Amino acid sequence: PAVLVEAIAAGLKVVTTDCSPAIAEIMFDRSFGCITGTDTGTIAQTIEALLDAPGPDPTARERLSAQHQLGRSAEAYLALFDRVVAERRVHWARS
Repeated sequence: PAVLVEAIAAGLKVVTTDCSPAIAEIMFDRSFGCITGTDTGTIAQTIEALLDAPGPDPTARERLSAQHQLGRSAEAYLALFDRVVAERRVHWARS
């Protein structure tokens, strides 16, 4: 999924499959491109349809880039671990 963020930040439209839970979060703006099916015909048709489309909306690109800055991402990742550990402690305490 990180390559999607990099491509969009570079002003490129992307075609992707729903291969990760992060895809929907990254592709929050329709101007970024398209999430498509996994068969090669559908992917090819989607790419062809987007070739002449304008690039990602600059405001949405900035928002995406801001959400995926290293510091912010690292903080969110660590917060996720903190929540998981806290939930496990509660679960273990009840067991």
